[in-house]
Amino acid sequence: HQINFTFPFGGFGSILSEGAMENLFQSIDCPGWSDEERTGENSPLCNRLKEDTVWELRHFENGMNLVEIMYRYTTAEKYGDVSKWKTGFCMHSDWVIGYFVNYYNVSKHVVHPYYKDVPHARIESYKESEIYRKPSGFCKNDRVCKSGTELCHRVTPEFLREETERLRLKAPDKFRHDVKDG
Repeated sequence: HQINFTFPFGGFGSILSEGAMENLFQSIDCPGWSDEERTGENSPLCNRLKEDTVWELRHFENGMNLVEIMYRYTTAEKYGDVSKWKTGFCMHSDWVIGYFVNYYNVSKHVVHPYYKDVPHARIESYKESEIYRKPSGFCKNDRVCKSGTELCHRVTPEFLREETERLRLKAPDKFRHDVKDG
């Protein structure tokens, strides 16, 4: 169910603030935890780890940060070796980032009224650009990127060449090399 992961999920194309980045790299200390025993008075991050919603707890060691947990979580078993999986990993990359950012409270709650009752809504769309509920903002581009747009999901090599040339004409001193076709 989409509201459980909130929108946007995160991942490809995510823009994180300096504060969110600092939170991702903050050490998580859970006093009194050993590998066998997960008890004691803990912070909200430790309590979230104990919930073990997506089986992330097995990858945690006291003092790690969220980036380290995410790395271990996504690399514990090789994606291409499905037949050798013991626990498996089958989550799209944007779901992984969305889960950790939203459920580990990496950033502030979004201000959009649609998510006012969703406690885990922590990733806000850029300039109200959404595609999953109803295409809006930059996501209205759908299949074609428009010249001068700040963001576009389906960029083609031709579009990149055209935009580069448009920007080169606008600010030639910002370019050191000509880009040739092919």
